[in-house]
Amino acid sequence: MRFADMRVTRHTTIFLFLFLTLLTSTDLIAGHIVGGDVTTRCLGSGSFEITMKIYRDCNCTNCASFDSEAAIGVYRCGNAINCRTLDQGDVLIQNLRVPLGSTTNIPTPDYPCLIPPNVCVEEGVYRFNITLPSTTENYYIVYQRCCRNQTITNIFSPRTAGATFFAEITAASLAACNNSAVFKEFPPTVICSDFPLEYDHSAIDADGDSLVYRFCAPLDGGGLLGGPDAPDQNPNGCNGIIPIPSCPPPFDPVTFLGGFSPTNPLGGNPVITIDPATGLISGTPTILGQYVVGVCVDEYRAGQLLGTLRRDFQFNTASCDPNVFADIESDQVIGEQRYSVISCGSNTLTINNRSGIEQFIRAYDWSFPDATPSSITTRNATITFPDTGTYVGRLIINPGLSCADSADIVVSIYPAIDADFEFDYDTCVAEAVQFTDLSTSGSGQITRWDWDMGNGVNKQVRSHSELYPDPGVYDVELKVQDINSCRDSITKTIHYFPVPTTVIVEPDKNLACSPAGILFLKLIRAD
Repeated sequence: MRFADMRVTRHTTIFLFLFLTLLTSTDLIAGHIVGGDVTTRCLGSGSFEITMKIYRDCNCTNCASFDSEAAIGVYRCGNAINCRTLDQGDVLIQNLRVPLGSTTNIPTPDYPCLIPPNVCVEEGVYRFNITLPSTTENYYIVYQRCCRNQTITNIFSPRTAGATFFAEITAASLAACNNSAVFKEFPPTVICSDFPLEYDHSAIDADGDSLVYRFCAPLDGGGLLGGPDAPDQNPNGCNGIIPIPSCPPPFDPVTFLGGFSPTNPLGGNPVITIDPATGLISGTPTILGQYVVGVCVDEYRAGQLLGTLRRDFQFNTASCDPNVFADIESDQVIGEQRYSVISCGSNTLTINNRSGIEQFIRAYDWSFPDATPSSITTRNATITFPDTGTYVGRLIINPGLSCADSADIVVSIYPAIDADFEFDYDTCVAEAVQFTDLSTSGSGQITRWDWDMGNGVNKQVRSHSELYPDPGVYDVELKVQDINSCRDSITKTIHYFPVPTTVIVEPDKNLACSPAGILFLKLIRAD
């Protein structure tokens, strides 16, 4: 699935509103079914391998697990309509209990721009072989089970709605030893509202038959009439939780709510469509919710309909904001997504990337046509420019993806600036220290001097003097800036210990008997 290109706003936050089944009833009746399909592979001599894939919500409490054995009914009748008009015992040719095979979690959608939602869909596979005698009638291999997720948006009373999954092997398909089509993959569990959707729901046919795709109604089957809501009913009847055996056709479709239909399962206008030739589902979903969708694939050979592959599944439409943004460490922001970077005295510089959120950025594309290298794909970019001057480049994150974002960069290469100063004071006199600026700039014009005198005093002059009240060691810093906004700084340590004019030595005793110990306590400068 891919989304159409769009401009991503900076520092946006993703909001994914997705709710999968949260029922509080017992495991037997808890909603769990997400979808499924049944495919057939001819083994020759009337034998077929049947593969049934059932999908369930595995991210909720009290959700029913897969049946350890699926109750499969195999029916033979002229067509789906007259199957149920006959006595079930006359059309039921096998009542199978097929054990559950493998179970696999469906991977969370791998969207490079979105934080994956907390969704869990599990696939259970039931596989068995069956031999069908030659006939002019059709065979129906049926599995039914209650119930669907109660949070489904587009059908009536989803908590009581079951599901029917079946394969029809027509007399023509049996005679031709035909293989059914097989879907390539399971649809994404999350799609984004207000973003163009394109999902390839095509199938593969081993016989090379022509396939025609269409939306069709998901099928009901089983229900809660046999559950605690109506304990007098048979839980294994056609309207029960687990029909045993699963019941014959015709099968009732689920009941869509107003505004939804089998051909418009997600609602909205314009509607989501499926390409009959390619199976591409496309459009822009606009309504948040959880939707049951049915897709049918009609299989033709030489103009004859051999069979139909059916699948129903759920699209969960969420509100998704892209969450990546292009940003760099710069000297100045000069416009929307436009940055200024200055290098003084060096033609080679490294631009640090501050784009986020990093875990959702798959690729970087730096382009500076006049630099070396002209293209860089690492997160940070080290670039060499030919000379002083102004150069324009661009950073694109996630190029080619729907969540791509970009930053325009103006690089200015200027001559060097070097901060320097000297200082001097008379060591014999406790007077001011003279500071003289020696800074230089290739631009020829320094415009700003900032002094930190190391004693809490700051000055914005070029050269000056500073009288320190006390002897000591002072770290003096000078910062300079030139007309190109190039900056440099330097720090020098001043050892300020001038000789005092008068020294007074004060003993601790003025009178003592010999021998005496005298301690000289103080050294004082007299001004």
